[in-house]
Amino acid sequence: MNTCMETGLRVPKSARKGMVRDPVTVDGSTGSLVPTPRVNLKSVDSVRLEMSRVYRQMKSGDLPMEHGSKLVFVLSAIAKTLVESDLEKRLERLEEGGTWDR
Repeated sequence: MNTCMETGLRVPKSARKGMVRDPVTVDGSTGSLVPTPRVNLKSVDSVRLEMSRVYRQMKSGDLPMEHGSKLVFVLSAIAKTLVESDLEKRLERLEEGGTWDR
């Protein structure tokens, strides 16, 4: 890995080539870039599970409250968007004379 001249962080080869495919996070203890784990947020239930995970991390002290509360706020917005999207699709089907099945 090389080091970014602006930030001083180590940069993986894929980032130097402009081919970053997966998100990365800065490791607070080492300053290196590590892959950010992917989280399934495609359903309200999966968002609920992620919110629960964040809550447990805050409660155990593994995640600072100020950071966790921001994550929960964003997760709440995602859940609301998923619900609204589902309602919009159902309404369109009703207006077209469709059925209730998903």
